[in-house]
Amino acid sequence: METITEAIQNLGLEINFNEDNYDAGIANGFEKGAKWAFSNRKKTNGLTIKNFWDASVGNWRPLDEVPSDFHKLATSGNSIYYTNDNEDTICRQSDHWGSGIRECNWYLDGHPRNNSFLFSKRNKGKLFIGIIKIEYLKDIRRI
Repeated sequence: METITEAIQNLGLEINFNEDNYDAGIANGFEKGAKWAFSNRKKTNGLTIKNFWDASVGNWRPLDEVPSDFHKLATSGNSIYYTNDNEDTICRQSDHWGSGIRECNWYLDGHPRNNSFLFSKRNKGKLFIGIIKIEYLKDIRRI
């Protein structure tokens, strides 16, 4: 059975604890003296369509083609980025996947996890397409 705190978090709500009332015996956040504030804002990983490529890590699902409802977001080197109208999902077409993509480590499922330069060399520069929801990327600066 999940605790009340877990249930609230599973709904995607933020829980803000007032540390002035912190008690060493906290189990679920509803102990004597604990004050919690709940908001209806969804939890985020801090990444958005504007900063997801600054320093993130994630596993991208391979696709055969860019979805027709996606539009071009940006081009950088040998990579083209696309997004949907909600701007919550990124599609990337590139010849390099793995660690060392600027400050990012983006792995394409079904391929060995290695350096992006090695990925490109092994695949002779072939372009691969991957897709990921921004919420599934992790901000390296917060790990």
